[in-house]
Amino acid sequence: MRKLLSTTIVVGLLTSTSIMPAFADIAVDTLPKLDSAINADVTTSGNNMNVQINAGQGGVGTINWGSFNVGKDAGVNYEFTAHNQTALNKVDAAGGLSQIYGKITSSGCSGCGYDATGKVILINPNGVLFGDGANVNLNSFTVSTMNGTFDANKNELQLDRNGATSKYGILVEDGAKIYADKGVTFASDNVSIYNGSKISTNIGPNVGENSFGKIKIVTSDGVNFAYYNNGAVKEVSGIKGATDKMVVSVNGELESGNIDIRNYSSNVDSEINLNGAALKATKAVKGNDGNIWLTASNKVVVDNSDLTTTNYSDAAAAQEGGNIRILAGNKSSVTASKFNSVGKVEAIAQNGDSVIDNSTVTAAKDVNVTAGNIASIQKKSTVKGNNVNVVGAKRSQVHDSTVIANEKINVNSDNDVWFYSAKLKAGKEVNAKASKGYILAQDTSMESPKVNLDAATNVTGNIDLKNSQANIYAGNDIDLTLANVGDRNNDLVAKAGHDMTINTDGDLAVSSLISGNDMTLNAKRILSGNHKTSEVLRHEGDSADRAYIEVGGKFTSNPDFEVTDSAAPTEDGLYNKRHHIQYEDGTEKILLVNKRPVVNPPVQEETVDGEDQAQMLNKLPRQPETYSNVANITDGRTTFVDVFAAASQIEIVDDEEE
Repeated sequence: MRKLLSTTIVVGLLTSTSIMPAFADIAVDTLPKLDSAINADVTTSGNNMNVQINAGQGGVGTINWGSFNVGKDAGVNYEFTAHNQTALNKVDAAGGLSQIYGKITSSGCSGCGYDATGKVILINPNGVLFGDGANVNLNSFTVSTMNGTFDANKNELQLDRNGATSKYGILVEDGAKIYADKGVTFASDNVSIYNGSKISTNIGPNVGENSFGKIKIVTSDGVNFAYYNNGAVKEVSGIKGATDKMVVSVNGELESGNIDIRNYSSNVDSEINLNGAALKATKAVKGNDGNIWLTASNKVVVDNSDLTTTNYSDAAAAQEGGNIRILAGNKSSVTASKFNSVGKVEAIAQNGDSVIDNSTVTAAKDVNVTAGNIASIQKKSTVKGNNVNVVGAKRSQVHDSTVIANEKINVNSDNDVWFYSAKLKAGKEVNAKASKGYILAQDTSMESPKVNLDAATNVTGNIDLKNSQANIYAGNDIDLTLANVGDRNNDLVAKAGHDMTINTDGDLAVSSLISGNDMTLNAKRILSGNHKTSEVLRHEGDSADRAYIEVGGKFTSNPDFEVTDSAAPTEDGLYNKRHHIQYEDGTEKILLVNKRPVVNPPVQEETVDGEDQAQMLNKLPRQPETYSNVANITDGRTTFVDVFAAASQIEIVDDEEE
């Protein structure tokens, strides 16, 4: 008996234990029991059986078995007599589970033009077990628990469950070794590959530029496999979705040119589960090969596993492929695992969460973490790629983790973006966008030539900007404590639709700050930045030789600015004209435009669509989206009143005219 590392139950009737079921012992010299054969001759000598296919080139030899068991000291050999032949093995429904503890081999096809092109297909609706000591060495090997027919004209195996459920599925026990040069293909309702087993193919180029060793595992209600003439799987088609519980559990080792695992059951308990697994795919020829693909209608769970893609040669390194991709309908979870890819890494959950947890992900190309709900890199994870993209519909977050990109880091969400104890470093840009929500950054560092934060509502938290040039935009408030924003060449641009508060223990280098309402700046010194005119929001006609601060409400600064022109503040202490402000030593040139807050006129008692005018005005923006008329402001109110009137379509009378 063998124990699965996974806690998920994957075999037929077992629902509450991870212990592999016990089977009745078979004798060490057991061989399959023949019922009938078409285009095949079956001979036996002692513990060895030879199955010769005599169907001609591209032909099919069909062997019907009463049972198909191979004892530990027994062996079955397939002898092909022409190019592109198929040995179709069908086990009677009364034959029970196939238990294979011995050898299954192929003698190839001498003089056929290719050394080995034959296919061995084993179909047993009762299930197939490869036990400890099993040693399979073939050109092409397909195993299924579905009902199947083979179309020789299409060179295609057509499989269908027809509502039947195998008791055990396909099981590969600890100590079993399955090798097929062109490919190993499993199709069942459940597949279990136990720790200590290995399934592999040739990882080098085969005949034909698109031909290389492949491992394909499919759970569904039906599927078709079309083959190249050399025995490799060419195409997977006709996949039928399932609603029964189906699980692919991989605890062992898989090594191939392509590894393609698919679970097409939408059942909420269905999943692809890798636990303690080691998967390696090698990119060998032209085309999109050398990939690891995990595709599930419901969940993909990867725990304590190593997934690696590599290049067979330097020439192959320039080709496409070498990717690791998880595509799940409802959940993608990677925990305590290592991904290393010469291509891309993608973890996608179309409707649910996609999580990288306590894992290391390294890709030569891009890393994409995408979710229909929450996309998260968290709990001591390290993610490295050319570009790293984290996109979640409800929320995107980086928590207690490090993200490094050669070019850009993009953390975007339709709603909110969170950073907790995160370290982000990019060669070109760090971008975060909350299209309908807020950005929260706590104890986070962002290091890049440019940092862009853009939120529909608020941007809050504390960030070490590592002297990056930062552009921060918020539809409502900005409330940030910043470190290392004192570099004049990498200064701060910020715009808040309402209030802005910026705190720093050091210097604050400013290029442009704009708030729709109040602004508070607390710093050791406030320095005039590099004034990047192509990037800075400023009024038409402003000089580019000074920094720019515009305040819609009350302006508070520590240290105090010295007002150098003669205009005095109004009675309420707010400046309503432009002023140059600078330090006492006269070295800082910063332009301050401080505008009186809008005073709404008296509102009549009438209602509009069930709401009074005061309620409607409170919902309007406090600041216009453009600044084309600000240069003409003389009293601090005219532009704002015009904008409110246009937005509300309510006639507003200036309070001074009243």
